[in-house]
Amino acid sequence: MLRNIRQGRVNVVDDPVILRETPVIAVVDGRWTFGQVGGRVAADLAIRKAKEVGLAAVSLVRSHHTGRMADWVNPGARAGLFTMAV
Repeated sequence: MLRNIRQGRVNVVDDPVILRETPVIAVVDGRWTFGQVGGRVAADLAIRKAKEVGLAAVSLVRSHHTGRMADWVNPGARAGLFTMAV
């Protein structure tokens, strides 16, 4: 990872942004920051939308590796939601 940071492949400055959004769906641009940062933004957004509307689908694009997928479904499951990540 340090090599990727030194070579400018990981953006350590910017935060993810929402590219498109409806009450049910969203596309989050990770802006090539750490995958865990983008994953947290996407998971939190999906939880909020699912609680408000009853259903949500959130996509994370332009992101580095997010690590264990369980890290992004467990928060929703703890909130009483059916969650999945692919």
